[in-house]
Amino acid sequence: MRCLVALLIALSLIFVGCKKDKLDGDKSILIGEWEWVYTKKIVDYCDPEFMYTDTLYPITEHTSFQILFLKKGKVQFSEGGQEIESYRLIFSGFGDTSWDLPGYVSYAINLDGSTTIVLEGYIKEDSLIVIRDFPHPEGYYDITTSYFVRK
Repeated sequence: MRCLVALLIALSLIFVGCKKDKLDGDKSILIGEWEWVYTKKIVDYCDPEFMYTDTLYPITEHTSFQILFLKKGKVQFSEGGQEIESYRLIFSGFGDTSWDLPGYVSYAINLDGSTTIVLEGYIKEDSLIVIRDFPHPEGYYDITTSYFVRK
């Protein structure tokens, strides 16, 4: 009897632990491969005296970055064509329109269900904006916004 209970608990954890959101309906706009074009970085935004901006490009960074969204609810991050990370997608938000980016809608994704590993930004047809993290993680006083185009 104990073995049966343990087996049922294990199976239920497997099915609950593998939750992911498929890219159906409006979310299907994300499906496909996205190529990094540039990143705008604002450094020391808390102190206007020392604040500066920088723009990073594939040519200045000597590398390229890609994001691949799969219909089955996974995302792969690559550098130079080599996969470096892969996660399940669990949406915490999608579809709000942006007042300062006409035609774009917002997305917020908890990668692998984590509330600390989040992919968020805006999307419009062939343009993807990623706020923070990939491909250039933010420092404590930095803000990064990366721009991707559909391949």
